[in-house]
Amino acid sequence: MALEFNKLSIGYESLFRYLDGKGSPQNRNVGIINYKIADNIYLNGAYGENFDFPGKLVALFGINWGIGTETIKLPK
Repeated sequence: MALEFNKLSIGYESLFRYLDGKGSPQNRNVGIINYKIADNIYLNGAYGENFDFPGKLVALFGINWGIGTETIKLPK
């Protein structure tokens, strides 16, 4: 799920899983922020928790650079 405002995008990711039907279920919850610096160049960051493993913190900061179109339009 994400919301987009001009150059800023704020999102949230949540995953839920079972491991072979054994043990307790695990989940991952991460908030994501992207800021458009220029065409096809984005500053991004994420923060949250990653499943039930030791050191389960997720922290990411970086620049995403791509070639091509930014948005793909789906046919109606």
